[in-house]
Amino acid sequence: MSEQKTAIVTGGAGASAGASGRYISLRLAEMGYFVAVWDIQDEAGRAVAEEIRAAGGRAAYFHCDVCDEDQVQAALAGTLSQTGRVDALVNNAFWHADAQPPLHEVTLEDWDRHMELNLRCHFIVCRNVIPHLLAQPESVIVNIGTPGARRGEDGYAAYSAAKAGLES
Repeated sequence: MSEQKTAIVTGGAGASAGASGRYISLRLAEMGYFVAVWDIQDEAGRAVAEEIRAAGGRAAYFHCDVCDEDQVQAALAGTLSQTGRVDALVNNAFWHADAQPPLHEVTLEDWDRHMELNLRCHFIVCRNVIPHLLAQPESVIVNIGTPGARRGEDGYAAYSAAKAGLES
């Protein structure tokens, strides 16, 4: 096993939303981390890992729906099998509907989906990864939020509420 620090980036392919996951993954690789790219977008995830390796870094892609604890555990096991450690977790995976109705018209199904994909999934990942982070003296968790978590955003009530929960 390597002594190289390892970072997990959920939503690490970053094929949507301005490619934030991709940029985070690339920057961590530039900083010397082995990057475990966890995402559900297989083609984009493999491409990010390959881009890191082509630039001389170390990375691997793991298909992972972070809402599914079995998939989180499998991606974590795969990560640990390659590196033996986790030093950083970047919870970047998220989802929001492009156009959301006013709060009084949001369905319970849509509300629950936002809570699952923007809050509950981060709990699942943290619950599984934290025991490995605790083994490293300088480990870190970064939860990616939104300014709307503090002030709300028109048309994004459910998304902003979930991100406020993540922020707290």
